[in-house]
Amino acid sequence: MFEYDGAQLDAYADWSSEARRVREEYGTECVPYVKELVAFDNTSANGLGTPLPAGQLQYYGGASKHEVSMTDDRIGHTPEGAAIRVDIGNAEGLVGDRECTGFDIDRDNRRIDESFRITLRNHLEEQATVRVVEHLYRAANWKIDKASADYHKVDDQAIEFPVTVDRDGEATITYTVHYEW
Repeated sequence: MFEYDGAQLDAYADWSSEARRVREEYGTECVPYVKELVAFDNTSANGLGTPLPAGQLQYYGGASKHEVSMTDDRIGHTPEGAAIRVDIGNAEGLVGDRECTGFDIDRDNRRIDESFRITLRNHLEEQATVRVVEHLYRAANWKIDKASADYHKVDDQAIEFPVTVDRDGEATITYTVHYEW
């Protein structure tokens, strides 16, 4: 499983909440890497099936039975039956780019329209499906005005696009979000 969460929001950690809302450059720094994830359910069929406390998780795996790698990740409190996703590192052969293509703010009417273009490139030997996560961080009241691909709401401040990228190919999605506060 692959995931691209391109906004490098930790670069703005010291900004005030108002600056994060109204400054055009907020959220425009991006990361180029696509993460590789291992997902499984907290069930007895998977050798678990009991509530798990938040904490560090170690994953041991590899491309073959002769190759072993280890990754550390943290999980939140995970009830029985819930899905667990473990970040096992950057995916070799997949890269992403996230660019703000439009920003229009009307402070008097307390609204912002913001547009993005996300491009994924696949240098793998096979087709890849990437979960593209976009954080809608400017205001709690938002709606997607235009999107070039299907998406679904993850929570109150995030959407995701499932994007299939052909072998040695490229895929681009665009969207515009309208905020009011």
